Amino acid sequence: MTEVKADKAAPEPPPGLVVREAEYGDKLTAVEPGGAEYIPLDQRHGRPLKLFWTWTSPNLEFATIFLGVLAVAAFGLNFWQAAAAAVLGS
Repeated sequence: MTEVKADKAAPEPPPGLVVREAEYGDKLTAVEPGGAEYIPLDQRHGRPLKLFWTWTSPNLEFATIFLGVLAVAAFGLNFWQAAAAAVLGS
């Protein structure tokens, strides 16, 4: 992914591509104005690392944590063995 410098204008999207019309900016409580349209580079924000908890939180539910505890408590595995078993099992 290329970064857009503040002093450069964003390149034009390819012809025939639908472009999101409204501005979103850095507002926290705003509703996303677009759908699946092309988002110009100068309006893109965020980094993949910011999505870490968004993608991790569904896996931190009770059953998953319980299986990790069960591997240590019932089967006598240490933490790293239990983690390796979970990764290999997945």
